[in-house]
Amino acid sequence: MSQSETDDDRADPNRGTEWPEADLFDLADSIRAEEPIEEIAMLLCRSPREVREKIAELEYSGELTRLIEETAANRPAAMRTPSYESELVMFRELWSALRLIRATVEELAPSGAVANDERPGSGPMREADAIIRGIHAIAKGGRAVKGVG
Repeated sequence: MSQSETDDDRADPNRGTEWPEADLFDLADSIRAEEPIEEIAMLLCRSPREVREKIAELEYSGELTRLIEETAANRPAAMRTPSYESELVMFRELWSALRLIRATVEELAPSGAVANDERPGSGPMREADAIIRGIHAIAKGGRAVKGVG
């Protein structure tokens, strides 16, 4: 299995859920900013495949152009500051780091020791808790442990 297949098929908290309007605007804004699909997927907690499919759907319906124009025109001034952009970059780096740590722990831990939390809105703390449980399983010789949080 290639890395792109693994990335496209990974479990993300919002996978398969409805796309709220806020996510559609974030998607359009990210496309306008020419961000890579992988980064957009991390921001929206979806798989790259799901992001590509939504982009294709919006392009086919003609909605993508409207959304991009609307986000460019209506983006609040607070979201155009260097501070906001810096925080957004740090948020994306946080998720990238957690995914890298998760991949390593999943590789070393017994199968199923690192749970996938697919509830919408699952954040970094839940992801960290799942990773910690996997680390405990590795340290205890393969026994899964209950959540620490």
